[in-house]
Amino acid sequence: MSRPAFALLVFAPLAGLLLGLAPEAQAQQASETSSEDQTRREIRVDLGGGWGIPIRNVDLQGETVQNVEPLDVNMTSGPHAYVGMGFVRTIAENFALGARVRGQATRLRAKVDACNDGLSCRKPDGLQWAATVEGRIIITAPDWVNPYLLVGLGVVQTTVDAVTVQGVQNPRLPETITFAGASVVDAGGNIGIGASLPLTDRLYLDTEFRVTGALPGGKENAVSILPFTAGLSYGF
Repeated sequence: MSRPAFALLVFAPLAGLLLGLAPEAQAQQASETSSEDQTRREIRVDLGGGWGIPIRNVDLQGETVQNVEPLDVNMTSGPHAYVGMGFVRTIAENFALGARVRGQATRLRAKVDACNDGLSCRKPDGLQWAATVEGRIIITAPDWVNPYLLVGLGVVQTTVDAVTVQGVQNPRLPETITFAGASVVDAGGNIGIGASLPLTDRLYLDTEFRVTGALPGGKENAVSILPFTAGLSYGF
């Protein structure tokens, strides 16, 4: 038998075996890669802001005079800011779960109707801050936008400045009355919807609409807010 024929006889089966194993190896590697992609976890840091709209007013009690009706303070919208950190874990091809700790604050402005009825007073300022632990259900398809639903629980505090009213014309009351400020700490939470738009492999633009504040049945003067926000999220 000639050497070329012998070489062909020996190496032909070996080549066939290698060629047969190559697709299997590629398929196994692709399967491992796909499995890693489906269970990928990413740490994310969030930072952003927007505008918050309160949906409840505050009643301030008289401080210098006890037998006076509470002062109705109409809370109005103000700037909102937030920061957060958590993770997103891909658990299926088009599905991910997220969890994060979030801190947020809304600067509240106010109007006092009594001050427009011939009385003199300074408009009070208010502030609401909240710290929550949130969970998110994220849809990762299509690639250009990832909508999600969020729910969170935590603690919320609302504060409103004291108000001094001057020019009271009631003979049974002093001309100047001070109404004590309010400070309420209560169990709170968030619920809302949002969307994450990938800008790069690790940078995302997040837009959200949520309800944040005290839980139903909360304390008096616990204000709930509707923040509309946009921010950036970086993953690593």
